[in-house]
Amino acid sequence: DKAIGASLEAKLVVHTDEPVLKAALDKYAAATNEVDELQYVFIASGVELVGTAEEATSMGTLASLTDATAQCTIGIAPADGAKCDRCWKFYPGLSSGGSYPGTCDRCATVLTKMKFPPVELTPATPEAEAWLTN
Repeated sequence: DKAIGASLEAKLVVHTDEPVLKAALDKYAAATNEVDELQYVFIASGVELVGTAEEATSMGTLASLTDATAQCTIGIAPADGAKCDRCWKFYPGLSSGGSYPGTCDRCATVLTKMKFPPVELTPATPEAEAWLTN
């Protein structure tokens, strides 16, 4: 029984006291270019650095692992929020209106820059609703 089906459905909680690894994690955690951020390095919807191994373990509601050699503890929890219809990452807040409903801010910006036509949502027909619920 899988709790998550893909890495983007996960949030990682990471702790390390190893100085070189900690410096690298801190560097990528501080990145703001939407390329070098930890969530893209780990291909997860979220990555949080915490101060203790116990914190990483307790926040890892699905699983956790401590590697003594790497001096690192990683907890895995379900990602927060809802899935973006374009990039499939989970975000606490998605657009419910505007030109691109169901997308994250990052994807809405990209779609606007690409001059992608706005999406108009229409209510589902009773037949479509019946099909979706069965």
